[in-house]
Amino acid sequence: PLASVLELQRAAAYSSLDLLGVFVDNHDVMRLASVCNSDLLRMEHALAFVILMRGVPIIYSGTEQALKGSTGGPLNGNRYSLWANQGYDTQARLYAHIKALNGVRRVHLMPLTRAGTRPDARVVSVTNETLVLARGAHPPRLLLFVNNKPTSERAKPVRYCLGELEGGLLAAG
Repeated sequence: PLASVLELQRAAAYSSLDLLGVFVDNHDVMRLASVCNSDLLRMEHALAFVILMRGVPIIYSGTEQALKGSTGGPLNGNRYSLWANQGYDTQARLYAHIKALNGVRRVHLMPLTRAGTRPDARVVSVTNETLVLARGAHPPRLLLFVNNKPTSERAKPVRYCLGELEGGLLAAG
């Protein structure tokens, strides 16, 4: 469904897709760590999509710390203060991942935006488990490979079909 939504957005009459917020969790829904069963690899893929996709990336406070939380109950775990209840770890795996992705965005995508070019996001390939997006002109400035496989399947290579870009398959870990 994600690839279909992306294609519908490209065809819609938005004045600028670059102004849409892109996020995977917030205070009204289950936190990413809960949805992904605290599987950090799956969370990293979701965050790569958020940060490298076209639009304004929005990271909900606590996602970088892999907080689970909840949307109900007396404490309403999605809304309590991160600082008072959890502390803050700048060495956390997701914190470091987000920092690295911001670097990729800054180096590879922001110069295109500043130059007046809107680095489009084209769906190159999609299956039930994988998504490949191309950002930027032809050849693409950036290819984004994401999947929703759990860490338990990490030892197996993931195959992404690149269609017209490479005419074949690429194995990635």
